[in-house]
Formats: sequence, structure tokens, C-alpha cells
Amino acid sequence: MVNEVLTVAMLVVMAIGVFSGFPVALVLAGTGFLGFVAAVWVGITDFQHLGLIYLRARGVLTNESVQFTSVPMLIFLGLILNASGIAETMFRLLGRLLTGVPGRYAIATLLIGLVLAPAAGVIGASVITVALVAYAPMMASGYAPRTAGGAVAASGALGVVFPPAVMLFFISNVFYRNRPVDTVA
Repeated sequence: MVNEVLTVAMLVVMAIGVFSGFPVALVLAGTGFLGFVAAVWVGITDFQHLGLIYLRARGVLTNESVQFTSVPMLIFLGLILNASGIAETMFRLLGRLLTGVPGRYAIATLLIGLVLAPAAGVIGASVITVALVAYAPMMASGYAPRTAGGAVAASGALGVVFPPAVMLFFISNVFYRNRPVDTVA
């Protein structure tokens, strides 16, 4: 029961910190540290476990994590798509293919975001790329600024969870278990 109460208390502290305007990184780090101190205080854990954070971070950043070998190539792919102008060409092509479809530029924006965001690796990078490619044509077509901005933001958010997203490689390392490949299925 103490674990559940501590978890809810940490969520409340985190929500208060985020909604009060503090930087998110400081709120997350501070909430985690305060939660650890509270767990030590109520007897769930002890301060000896604090050293495990270093070992976990060191294990993730070494060559033990084979999932990360494809991350540089995906980011390089995103740079190629952005720098070569392929993204803009794809957007224009999708706009022509969807002629007569209501909301064609919004649909094209979402599809371009699904292509670019997994390769970019970061929501911000993909949203900026999609905004540079898609926002001006959407505004010229008569879209409301809120609709155009929403389509661009949604395209970046969707792309992060759409495989092969770079973020999924990092999440897979968290859930990774040491088992032989033939026993995974």
C-alpha cells in the first residue's frame, strides 16, 4: 500500500511542478529524487541503491546495447530526406495525388510527418521540417492557422510512435530481457 501512495504522491508533485511553470527537466529530476528520498524514509529501499543509477546509465551508453546500432543511420536518413528536398517533393506529389479530397494538405502533412519523424528521431526536428515544407502551402490554400499548426504538430507526435521510430529503440532497451532469440516468440 505504501508503494501505491508514494506513486500517487509523486504524480501529484510532478503535475503541480509542471503546471506551475517550472522547467520539465528539473521537475522530473526533482520528483524522482524526492521520491527516492521518500522511499528511503518509509523503508522501501536504502541509499545503497542510489549507485545503481550510475551502473544502469553506463550499461546503456556502452556497446552492450545492440539496439542502438541503427539509431545513427535513421538520423542520417532524416538528414538526407531534409537536405535533399525529397520531403518537399513528396509533399507536392501527395498534394497532387489527393486532388479533390477534402483536407488533402492536412492528410499530406500527416503522411509526410509519418515518413520524416521516425528518421529524425526527435519530435522537434521533424515538426520543424514538416512546418517548413507544409505550413506555407496549407496557409495559401486557405487553411485556418490553428488547423495548419495542429496538423503539423500532430504529424510530429504520430511519427515518434510509428515504427521505426528512434524513440522505440530507446524504449526497447528499457524492456529488454536477456533471453535467447528463439525463445522470444
